[in-house]
Amino acid sequence: MMLPRGWYKTSEISVWLLSDKLDQAIGKSHVLYGRSLRIIAHEDLVNSGRLLCWHPDEENLYTLLQLSWAQNSSELCHAPPIVEMQGSFQDFLDYTEAEQLSD
Repeated sequence: MMLPRGWYKTSEISVWLLSDKLDQAIGKSHVLYGRSLRIIAHEDLVNSGRLLCWHPDEENLYTLLQLSWAQNSSELCHAPPIVEMQGSFQDFLDYTEAEQLSD
């Protein structure tokens, strides 16, 4: 899988740490509550806080999340992550390409 410029495959350790915080941040009223998600990539976690998640129960469904809490902190913000985009992997590539063109 070829990721856009500025995106990185998430290490197993980071997936484990981020998944735990993500599970805590997604409350019952969140659109992703109860859905199976796997974090597969991230943008610069220090400055951006965006994750690309894959839905293993769906053939080609991905969600781009904007985190509302600091990844390098053990604290959990009560604000849930924001869904920026949901669709196929190609939709994700198109979305990030359009962002880069507008910068």
